[in-house]
Amino acid sequence: MPKWFGPSLDGMKSCVPRTWQAWVATLSMSGVALGARFLFHPQAYGLAPWYRAAATAFPIAAYLLLVYLTYDPEL
Repeated sequence: MPKWFGPSLDGMKSCVPRTWQAWVATLSMSGVALGARFLFHPQAYGLAPWYRAAATAFPIAAYLLLVYLTYDPEL
């Protein structure tokens, strides 16, 4: 697995994007999570209100898994 994320150079942050792929993943996840949170209205589709929370939590969980799999503490 490629190593896209690593510790900050100044030691203040535990994980930062290190490659362009990590930045694309970060921006994509932000867009999907915010879009699901603010644009998805479950009542309009006849769904339960908790679907909005699930639609927001799923991309965040997938992103955290991606960070975990591609983190390199030695960068």
